[in-house]
Amino acid sequence: MEQKTSLKTILITLGTLFFLFLIIITLVPALNDLFAVEVTQENGAPAVTQAPMPGKPEEVTVTAYYQMEDNSKKISKIYIEVYHTGGNKVVYLEIPADTKANLSEELYKSLQTYAPELPQYLKLSNMAEGFSESYALTGCNRILSEQLGVSVTDYVRADKEAIEAWFLAQQEETEKRDFFMFYTEWMENSSSNKSLEERWIYYESKNKIQEVQIELAPGNREKDGYVLSGKRTGERLKELLLRAETENLQEP
Repeated sequence: MEQKTSLKTILITLGTLFFLFLIIITLVPALNDLFAVEVTQENGAPAVTQAPMPGKPEEVTVTAYYQMEDNSKKISKIYIEVYHTGGNKVVYLEIPADTKANLSEELYKSLQTYAPELPQYLKLSNMAEGFSESYALTGCNRILSEQLGVSVTDYVRADKEAIEAWFLAQQEETEKRDFFMFYTEWMENSSSNKSLEERWIYYESKNKIQEVQIELAPGNREKDGYVLSGKRTGERLKELLLRAETENLQEP
């Protein structure tokens, strides 16, 4: 009698355990779905945002420098910088700010989208005034490109003190100058269409500069302003660009 009771107890226990096991198997997937934390990744890539790396320096740069005081759209000086990256010389072609310009009909109509009150005949010192703050120097570059016959897409804006300090910094003897300090100050005291990261990739190259050459763009001085010789100025710029490219090819 006692043996039958023990066997019955064992069978009941095993049955209970088996029943619990079935319940656990059934509930575990449901619980996993309920409490799971889903991490979405696009295209199978890790969900990590990385800052884009700046590109490599261009071999030859053509940049318009606009000397302008803070909170002003008046241009007091214009320079076109032609620089062969890695060279020890940089050339600045000065375009007098009082240069008279007559915009072509095509360019004039295109710019009116951004500056409806822009005059077709103007002086370069005033060419930024009709544009919005964000488009002003892009518009100026488009006007300059037509006047010079050479495409100018990049620009830098700074006041007189900052530009003069930058020109002097590039001419100091390499072993005597703290170029990192000069370059940092130049970045802080000027603005550009290029990002700060893009401008800093030229640091090592600019550190090699030892000579700054400033030329006046070909033209004639008249009582009411400067008359630029677009043809001769364009030829000079193309000559500087060609020379820079030739020097680049000759480097070992």
